[in-house]
Parts: sequence; structure tokens; C-alpha cells
Amino acid sequence: MRILVANGTNVNGIAAVLSTQLQAKGYSTLAAVTALTTVPSTLVYPLDTAGSDALPQLLGALGLTSSAVRTAVDGPPPVSSATGANVVVVVGPGLASRLGSGTSATGG
Repeated sequence: MRILVANGTNVNGIAAVLSTQLQAKGYSTLAAVTALTTVPSTLVYPLDTAGSDALPQLLGALGLTSSAVRTAVDGPPPVSSATGANVVVVVGPGLASRLGSGTSATGG
């Protein structure tokens, strides 16, 4: 399973911080990106069966509940491309504050 982490906040580099943390927990991540819009809270978009099957474990790793999950009914994730990803995680302000401030001006 591959995860695309997108920054849905104004905190530079926070998506890259989460990507690194997920890699340390054994997850495969794509290059972090900046979301097309800011979000009020962290959102998780499973894109296929592999993504859906991994949701309980991923939500636990992120400290999120099922209320963060979005489905096709909610529309596509706010990223320019999710090619290669099974799940898109759009970091919101709550998760960003738990992660701390990012250090990179790139990678959202």
C-alpha cells in the first residue's frame, strides 16, 4: 500500500514530516505534496480496496477516528494527482500541531 500525504495547512513542510514518520512505521509513501486547498481537519481518502483494507491500522497510526475518512461520495481528494497512491492523507491543523512545525519549504 502506498500513501500520498498532502499538506492541507499553512505549515510549511508538515506533509514531509508526516511522510517520514509513516515511513518509520513501515508504510510506503509517495513524495509529499501541497493540497489544492486548506482543510479544517485531517482527511483520509482510500482510493481502492487496498487503501480501504488498511484504514483501521492507518487511522490508529495517525491517531484519527473514522470521521476523518472520505469516500467517493465526498468527491476526490484535493490534490493535483494521486497516481500511484492507495490512500491520500490530507494533513489538517490538528494533526499538524501534534506533529510540530515542518522544516522544509517544499513538500507541503
